[in-house]
Amino acid sequence: YKTIISKKSKEAEAKEHKELLEDKYLLSIYSDASATSKGKGIGVGVAYYKGASLIAQEKVNIGYNQLVYNGELEGITLGLEKAVNLVEDCLEVRVYADNQAAILRLRTASDNPGQEWQLRCIRAAKKLKKKGLIPTIYWVPGHQDVIGNEKADALAKEATKLDPTSSKTSLAVIGTRVKQLGEQEWHSYLEQYRRKAITLNANTYAAKATQDPAHILLSCTLFKEARAKMQEASREPLSLVFLLHTNTGIQATISFIEETKAATQAWYKGNLEN
Repeated sequence: YKTIISKKSKEAEAKEHKELLEDKYLLSIYSDASATSKGKGIGVGVAYYKGASLIAQEKVNIGYNQLVYNGELEGITLGLEKAVNLVEDCLEVRVYADNQAAILRLRTASDNPGQEWQLRCIRAAKKLKKKGLIPTIYWVPGHQDVIGNEKADALAKEATKLDPTSSKTSLAVIGTRVKQLGEQEWHSYLEQYRRKAITLNANTYAAKATQDPAHILLSCTLFKEARAKMQEASREPLSLVFLLHTNTGIQATISFIEETKAATQAWYKGNLEN
């Protein structure tokens, strides 16, 4: 199979896409995934069209212990697998998804998380090739009134209310939870240290004001000059997402702490001039 992520604007891509629906020899498959606060897990929806006519649809719940990203992979894969039985009179098969990360994962063979879906896609594509068809996985812009994409979105939302068909836990979920536990332990250690330091010296600035990442990095008046230097690293207003979750932001944050000694041992103990 082939994968294509267009560089056109969402509007241009949506317009061109709608024109393709007039081709009755084209099997268009739309997939989407969803998670809701009241759902039972990740919902997956897939809609199948010949031209502009809906010929089949399916929805499935892959469980709690998955990411929406996994649902996107499942939707694309289900689409290819079912296409094998729907291609009579078809000259082309296209699978559409609005998640570029999932499409990119299927583009290059690797043993990273997602390999299970990639192998299934390859097997389905081989069956289609025997019928003279090489399927293509396309990115389609979401929320652009593309009827098939909207249908898949609705099916995915409905699927969140279904009973899960699997209890498997994805590697991505495990990695996310391990990271969260590590962050919780780290924050707990810092909070214990902060309280102990303040008990030893209640006259420090750290003891007199609420100290959290948002206050120290974004609003504390003591660090205006250092904050101005951090701002030089970003064209947008500073945010915790930029400062703590991007390579450029993290480097700027490290430089800020090195200059101000904010949240360091000496700062908490009051060994700095405040």
